[in-house]
Amino acid sequence: DGIALLGPQGIGHAAATPISQRWDAGSRTLFLGSITPFRGTALLFDATGRTVPAMVRRVSPTTLQVDASSMMSGAYFMHMVNGEGGRTVRFVVD
Repeated sequence: DGIALLGPQGIGHAAATPISQRWDAGSRTLFLGSITPFRGTALLFDATGRTVPAMVRRVSPTTLQVDASSMMSGAYFMHMVNGEGGRTVRFVVD
């Protein structure tokens, strides 16, 4: 009849490549890098989950620059989308 049954194949998970982070303390600027291009808008949140207005500039398809010069000290989360889907990174402003 042309029908073949296969045994369990399992479910795999491919680990996403990390987003690189480089902090320039002199200019209070965060650079985010990705192997795949960023898409859409990046959103910045403080430690309480509130959206924080941020000056985010796309330096290249795979690099974002975040101006943190007006941000208060503390932990922040940046959510962005790249070719692998939604990604969130944590960083600290001193």
